[in-house]
Amino acid sequence: MLRGGGTTDTEEAEVTTAEETETEAEPETEAEPEENLLSVAGVFTGDIYANSYGNQWYDSQGLTGYKDLIVVFDYENDEKNRELPESEISPTDEFGKTGVYGNPTCSQVTLKINEANTYEAYDPASYEGHYSNSILRYTDYESPINYGTLFGGSDPVRMFAVFYINPNEAKSDSTAVMTVGDQEVSFSFSDIQEITEADEILKVEDDYETAQMIARFKLDMDEAAHNMESYTPWRAKVNADPGSDYGGVPQWFEGLFSGEGASFDYNGVNRRNDVSMELPPFDIETVAGAYPEISEDIRNIAALSNQYASSIVDSSKSCEDIQNIAKSYYDIYFRLTDYFGMDGHYTSQTTEDFKSDVDRDISASEMFS
Repeated sequence: MLRGGGTTDTEEAEVTTAEETETEAEPETEAEPEENLLSVAGVFTGDIYANSYGNQWYDSQGLTGYKDLIVVFDYENDEKNRELPESEISPTDEFGKTGVYGNPTCSQVTLKINEANTYEAYDPASYEGHYSNSILRYTDYESPINYGTLFGGSDPVRMFAVFYINPNEAKSDSTAVMTVGDQEVSFSFSDIQEITEADEILKVEDDYETAQMIARFKLDMDEAAHNMESYTPWRAKVNADPGSDYGGVPQWFEGLFSGEGASFDYNGVNRRNDVSMELPPFDIETVAGAYPEISEDIRNIAALSNQYASSIVDSSKSCEDIQNIAKSYYDIYFRLTDYFGMDGHYTSQTTEDFKSDVDRDISASEMFS
């Protein structure tokens, strides 16, 4: 460099090169983190299963002293197709039927509390007879386990996950991180709600009472369908054997589609004649009003259930009368289960299997007519 601020040819070349290099260099930018797609709607805990069955199941699973924890959340998918996690075990009994045999959990749906213990979610589809299975069937909530493909750009899906946790960790100042596949969301236990029945998770909805009644209505449809499948051929046999007693049949219909509050958990303590003051009393018009396009089917299926219960002990009714009520009921039942996306009867059968059973049993009843 010379005095006066000029440059030599060599220096000028060096400066030019440096300037060019500086111009060409692209600034480094950090990749933006992927948006979290999970949002928690509510967290609930309690001795929900023990309230119905006692502690035997907890003991058999090595969960003595543990408590139920249910997380209700929304999965707001982006533009990608996502394959949601699968359970690692699909337990069956000697008849090939799924149920509470073994420990079906999912290592990709987990809950980590206070950066310490990690719990795996239980697969509700593998627990026939467990309240989580009733949630899956009778509410609009999905399980992320074995959901399959969540298509890109789809509407948010409301889901739930069930964990069994050490209650000593469920303190008001505890924090947790729930992971679902490649997504995670954190929440504080300060917002956790204590409940006694699975129905109460529906309190996250804008209209809890209507949501609970709709879920209970779906269960009542199943209960009546099950009872008719059992007693239609049986009533015909009773007619052939007048010494038989059929006076107890109406009790299996008592409380269906009417009455005080009852749970949508078909194995719960509040089924049939047991009532719960914690749950809203049932009103068929509330359910019908929520679905105006199928309101007549909703009213008619309830009326047919009541008609069947009174007719089956009415000696003036013929077997054909009973069969016709059942057939009319099933016509509506299958329309509504299809509308609500309820496959089959309870959870052990597909719709087609159940239809075959119904046809078989009604045909069998004709043998005794």
